[in-house]
Amino acid sequence: MTDPPRRVRYFHGRLLSAEDFEAEQTYHRQMRYLSNRLCGVGIAEGLDVTLDGRSVEVSPGVAIDPLGRELVLTEPAPV
Repeated sequence: MTDPPRRVRYFHGRLLSAEDFEAEQTYHRQMRYLSNRLCGVGIAEGLDVTLDGRSVEVSPGVAIDPLGRELVLTEPAPV
């Protein structure tokens, strides 16, 4: 994160644009990533790797990358 998070400043009568809503989503995403990084990186649950003959499969699970982004796999994935 190079720039500090910036919040949209609301006030009564303000006309909101698509950019305002995008800025708010960006702010909340950056704060979630920061919070995730404070908990540490790595596998939180699942993501087991199994080898069956010549095929490899990764089970569903959740992990946090070094930037704090969530990595979510909702169903088994062949590799």
